[in-house]
Amino acid sequence: MVKPAIKPDLEMLELLAVMGRVSSPAPRMAPSAVSNLRQHSFQVVGGDNDPCVDTLGQLMVYASTAHTQWPDIYVKRVDGKTVTQLTTDPASDIQPAISPTGRHIAFASNRSGAYEIYVMTADGKAIQQVTRGYGDNVHPAWSPDGERLVYSCNSFRSGRWEMWVAELNSPSTRQFIGYGLFPAWSPVEDRIAYQRPRARGSRLYGIWTIQLVNGEPSLPTLVASEPDKAFVNPAFSADGKNLAFAAMAGDGATQTDIYTVGLDGESLQQLTKGPGRKYGPAWASGAIFFSSDRDGQENIWSVQADSGAIRTAADMIEFTPVAQHE
Repeated sequence: MVKPAIKPDLEMLELLAVMGRVSSPAPRMAPSAVSNLRQHSFQVVGGDNDPCVDTLGQLMVYASTAHTQWPDIYVKRVDGKTVTQLTTDPASDIQPAISPTGRHIAFASNRSGAYEIYVMTADGKAIQQVTRGYGDNVHPAWSPDGERLVYSCNSFRSGRWEMWVAELNSPSTRQFIGYGLFPAWSPVEDRIAYQRPRARGSRLYGIWTIQLVNGEPSLPTLVASEPDKAFVNPAFSADGKNLAFAAMAGDGATQTDIYTVGLDGESLQQLTKGPGRKYGPAWASGAIFFSSDRDGQENIWSVQADSGAIRTAADMIEFTPVAQHE
């Protein structure tokens, strides 16, 4: 059976370009111009992205093209030097997500042709495929009980980005919960944050949440948006009360920054500022980890979530790397 062709998602292509997947790296930035940041990876060839940190704030999994053209999944201690490669498949393995217990890692891979969702043990073994077909399936996120995954599907049936929930004990059992991208599951309740484009006027993304009641989506709520920015890639804080996300200008500028906002839409604040793209935030142990090409190469950085508003140049401090080159 021949699958219907999927029309190019122009919004997604622009989004990926701005987030560093297509366009050229940003110019290097002097260390003395970095405020309140810590660097956790130090690639000079290839790049590291899609960070996810365990609930203890000790281990970080991420995707990297440091050793091959196509990304694989790696794990390292947050402040460590050694790196362990978990996948070696000749395909693109991306967007790893650690389970609440730390025993499993979900990720997306195109090893079967289209992108599908897979789960493996934390040592990279016992890989099992969760999704099969209907379009590219990406960006898995765990439920608090570790028994379900939410993910995005670029459906060839609807021609839109859909969000689905799969039961890990019965992967063929799945529930459609709405249209949106990059879903993130609250660590404390059945609430899911995601990005969604406006249906009228500008097509820029805003951050939304929905609640699952007996598995059914309800109460779609717009948490944050601005008329001249796209808010993307939401991530919950450990207590589920706040969200981190990346924000980019609507004119396709090559600078994006990390913001936070309360789940009630209050206390919007910008945590990073400066050249380069910063994207894919992951909240852990009071810090927000993210990928950035601010030093001329894609690497993983973090910023303290309670660092407050952006400081002036006079208040900026020089950063100290937490590890040597790997």
